[in-house]
Amino acid sequence: MPTPMHQLKSMKRCHKAPLNPMLLHLRLDNVGAYNLDIDVGDKRFSTIISLKQVPSFLIEAFTRLNECDAWNVEGIFRKEGNVNRIKNVIPVYFGTVPIPRECMIHDICTLIKRFFREIRAPIFADKQRTLLKYAENLADNNSTTVNLILETINKGLLACHVGTLGYVMRLLKEVKLGNRKRCDRN
Repeated sequence: MPTPMHQLKSMKRCHKAPLNPMLLHLRLDNVGAYNLDIDVGDKRFSTIISLKQVPSFLIEAFTRLNECDAWNVEGIFRKEGNVNRIKNVIPVYFGTVPIPRECMIHDICTLIKRFFREIRAPIFADKQRTLLKYAENLADNNSTTVNLILETINKGLLACHVGTLGYVMRLLKEVKLGNRKRCDRN
């Protein structure tokens, strides 16, 4: 398993990948996963956060994207990957087998998008999505209420959903920063 990005302090396997993933439904709580401790502090302070049950597939996918310097590629999540390179991916999603070496940047991004489409229990249930939409409308007007809504949603999520969401959001922020740097150069 390649090491993930950020200042990783520790990475411990918490769920082994199932031996026969074809018999299971794809859910975040039954895929191969790791608990990560990441230092997100700045140069002056160290702040360690723990992300529980982050799917090994996502760690591998974002690590491969980082190794390919994908953050400087335009439209990495807009363009679709090659259908022939991303067949039979259920074992990849469960962490049973690695992402095929022949997969390119857009292939890996397509796998990530499909992973989130194919999981049986979405990260946010209908009630949580409704609260998020409400918080979005309040964002400019009442930050105290928005924070309360976000805390309420966070408390209702499973650990595997919180860990996955925290990991992906941090990495998507890096994608955004990479795009901003590219735009500033042009």
